[in-house]
Amino acid sequence: MYIVYYYSTTALSVSKDALHFEASGGEEILLITSNRNWSVSSDSEWPSFAHATGEGDSPLSIRASANVGNTGRSGSRTVFTPGITVP
Repeated sequence: MYIVYYYSTTALSVSKDALHFEASGGEEILLITSNRNWSVSSDSEWPSFAHATGEGDSPLSIRASANVGNTGRSGSRTVFTPGITVP
């Protein structure tokens, strides 16, 4: 599913609205489509991004380390460009 946000002449879309990882960790790829520079951030330490900024259309690799605890974990990632934020 693609969710496209427009603000004036700025467009930003992210290919997935949720990511799910096994306890052993893994990798997911988001496809980011934008006509501007963009940045990504997370409120958690366990996911890592191949790069935290990009320009235009680009795949973004997000890796999760193994969860060695006995509890689940959650977090959110935010992709933004000036004028638009995609939670």
